[in-house]
Amino acid sequence: MHPAAGLGAVNAMQDAIVLSNLISNLSTKDECDIIKIFKAYREERRPLAESSYKTSHTLSKKIEKVTMGFI
Repeated sequence: MHPAAGLGAVNAMQDAIVLSNLISNLSTKDECDIIKIFKAYREERRPLAESSYKTSHTLSKKIEKVTMGFI
């Protein structure tokens, strides 16, 4: 992600919250339950991460065009 998008830290904090909530609700330490938690985490966070990446990529291209126009 491009740093100017300001999305990295926000995503990291949201990832930590979602994952910690899922883990705190874990009733057993069964391997199947842990796998389910990580699948749920991926289902919840992946679309948002992909959206952030696309936004960052678009911003990066726009910044590149503006910067190249001034050089």
